[in-house]
Amino acid sequence: MSETVEALVETPHGRVYVEREGDLARGAVVLAAGGPGVGHDHYHPWFSRFAALSAVVYFDYSGCGRSERLPDGSEYSIELFADNVDAVRSHLGLDAIDLIGLSFGGLPAVE
Repeated sequence: MSETVEALVETPHGRVYVEREGDLARGAVVLAAGGPGVGHDHYHPWFSRFAALSAVVYFDYSGCGRSERLPDGSEYSIELFADNVDAVRSHLGLDAIDLIGLSFGGLPAVE
């Protein structure tokens, strides 16, 4: 089983919770979760097994799971969630990631 690394990533809209399994030297697969409104934990049974091949990175969008809530609910948008994806990529120190958009996560992934 691979080591799990957790972080709270600073963004202009508060801190976003990020969890990584596996070695970043092999690249990173970032999961843009479905939802919105839920965390990422339920994806572990399907994706943790890939951590032997590549880093698998989970995160919770702003206002979801273990990420900070925004003071004004009208600030939530697909663009904000897309910014969360880019903040995660930047935190990882990578120019490029493999991005999987799951259900609703496809919208910020395309954005």
